[in-house]
Amino acid sequence: PLLQSTINAINISSNPVLLSFSLPSLVSGDINIQGNDSITSVSLTALTTSNDISIYNNAVLTTINLNAATNLPATPFSITLTGNALLQASVSDILLKVDGWGVEGGGLYLDGGTNASPLGGVLNTNYVSLVGKGWEVIIN
Repeated sequence: PLLQSTINAINISSNPVLLSFSLPSLVSGDINIQGNDSITSVSLTALTTSNDISIYNNAVLTTINLNAATNLPATPFSITLTGNALLQASVSDILLKVDGWGVEGGGLYLDGGTNASPLGGVLNTNYVSLVGKGWEVIIN
């Protein structure tokens, strides 16, 4: 059976056999994916509405794909992607997409683990843009 396109929340933690996670039709819901030792990729390309995206402490997670257009709450929003092994291309893509949302104020946490720095580090165009929009952006 297919997962509904709208859910309240999904929590996946400490699953040693989960290699990847993709929700191609999920458009609304909160996401918490943590402590999964084998997961290498997460795809949330249809997700447009969420109050919380927390994907952290997944030691071999190299790639996270987000939607380019998202309706975030008006209150400060936090995206926690700490303690993973995100590749430079993934970190740069996340910054690009979050910046493209056009939302002011929030937190984007890409530090910890072996997460790469984005292309250009703190001079990355999207990093600079987000900070200018009042975001707290933490990178390795």
